[in-house]
Amino acid sequence: MSNTPVSNDVPRRIVYELMTKEEKELFNIVGEIEKLGAHPLLTDCVVLLIDARRKLSDWVDLESSNNKEI
Repeated sequence: MSNTPVSNDVPRRIVYELMTKEEKELFNIVGEIEKLGAHPLLTDCVVLLIDARRKLSDWVDLESSNNKEI
């Protein structure tokens, strides 16, 4: 983990260093698809992948909060 200070106001899911391996993979593949160019189908892919990462982050945060309650 980096020494980058992170405020408690900043959600974990938007700090690359705090993302899970899977969240980082989705983040990185979006960048690769964006390099392919501009096309409505590519835009659809990016939107779906961003939504998938958001849902994965929801699950990671839920699991994290469930583990804190134990």
